[in-house]
Amino acid sequence: LLLVVGLFHLIQEFRRLSAEEKSIGLLLGNLRRNTDVADGINESAIIVKRYFTLQSLHQQHAAINHSALAATLVASESSRISFPKFVHNILILTGVFGTIVSLSIALLGASDLIVGSTEVAGLGMIIHGMSTALSTTMTAIFAYLFFGYFYLRLMDAQTHVVGRIEEVTSTILLPQFQIEPEKAAEQLTHIVRTAAALVERL
Repeated sequence: LLLVVGLFHLIQEFRRLSAEEKSIGLLLGNLRRNTDVADGINESAIIVKRYFTLQSLHQQHAAINHSALAATLVASESSRISFPKFVHNILILTGVFGTIVSLSIALLGASDLIVGSTEVAGLGMIIHGMSTALSTTMTAIFAYLFFGYFYLRLMDAQTHVVGRIEEVTSTILLPQFQIEPEKAAEQLTHIVRTAAALVERL
């Protein structure tokens, strides 16, 4: 049950990350075509939220701290995979728990066999307990390996999407909204030279 529910959450996250990747491509296409940035993109997409956040900070003439935005995104994405992480950590423990319960059943059968009241039933309980202990251990190991592979792939996909968003932010979005001190000084120098030339003409 844990494996099935965990896989369901993994599938949901893979689909969400795939949609985020498509949103990044659509936003870049809209920027190249000089159309509405959010045209054809879900407004809840991370890259759209990032764009409007940068736009809002620029309109308020506030300093844009890219590191803080990146840290906030990483924290938000980490909280989204808390349940798959829980399943990944607990799967192997469920196998250990099943092994302990099965061995307890086997020991109960051994005690009945030693007492001698129900020899056949006690022997059957021992065999049942031992076989169940082995099956639960093997099932837990296989489930852990299977789920662990896709969980690691999810982590890789999430890291890729976050890295892509930060790359687009730093190389494409920030130059549109953030005014560097060097650029401001160059613009001021150009304005002063233009004004001086105009004064000389007058």
